[in-house]
Amino acid sequence: SQLQMFSLAPLALTSPFVAVLDEPMANLSSLMVSSALSIFISLLEKACVLVLAQSKSPLVKRADRVVNLS
Repeated sequence: SQLQMFSLAPLALTSPFVAVLDEPMANLSSLMVSSALSIFISLLEKACVLVLAQSKSPLVKRADRVVNLS
């Protein structure tokens, strides 16, 4: 979980144009999920394209498109 948050640090520092993440909030504590959401929201505000493979993400409400794979 701390390693998972550490892996998100480059996103916060570099502001990429596109970020593809697989289950970025899986197994995080609620405090860490809050921190991760802050990073993702700041990226969205900078017009970053986020592609997330995540079940039940709190970011769904902010998404332009949601694709459900069954």
